Amino acid sequence: MRFRLLLILIGALFAAAAWTFPYWQPLLPASGATAELFPGLAPELQGAFAALPPDRQEAYRALADEDSVHGLAMLTAALTRGSAAPANDQEMPEMIGSSMVAVGAFGQIDAMRYAEGEVSIYQDASGGGLLRFEDFSVVNGPDLRVVLSASAAPREPEEMRAGGLDYEVGELRGVTGNQNYAIPPEVDLQQYASVVIYSAELDMIYSSAELFASRS
Repeated sequence: MRFRLLLILIGALFAAAAWTFPYWQPLLPASGATAELFPGLAPELQGAFAALPPDRQEAYRALADEDSVHGLAMLTAALTRGSAAPANDQEMPEMIGSSMVAVGAFGQIDAMRYAEGEVSIYQDASGGGLLRFEDFSVVNGPDLRVVLSASAAPREPEEMRAGGLDYEVGELRGVTGNQNYAIPPEVDLQQYASVVIYSAELDMIYSSAELFASRS
């Protein structure tokens, strides 16, 4: 008799536990939670960090050892999807009496900073210029800007500002896609040797494209 009552009591406890499961389940340890592979990185980005190639993971960790604020900011931006350039930038705007004066291509600085795509600079009959990116992409970064530099291949901000001639064209219009930037006629394009993708927030260069005179 007592054994039968014990079985009934155990069954009742199991039934009560099942019925109230939604209420006590959150109190259980989250056994499937993603481990913190990069200290300070948002939990929802830890998995994306784990998917990075080993050399990039080590590069971000090494930077964080030197400067935890910059390292975390760079990594968070890189793992966050950036916006594409506006659709109306896909085609080159009409220019009167224009000619291509310079060309270049973006490259890689290190495992964390790189871009790819072609650069062209055009000048029209009035002296105004157009800077155009084609097939462009860059690793996302905080507050990216487009800058003209007198240095051919700057890797550090001091090199970008050589001669005090650096000229900020504007904010980067997108981390991917063709894009157009107007350059005022008063800007002497002959002074510049590269186009730079620069993070104003981090004071860091993400990529540069050395400019060469166009033969067309």
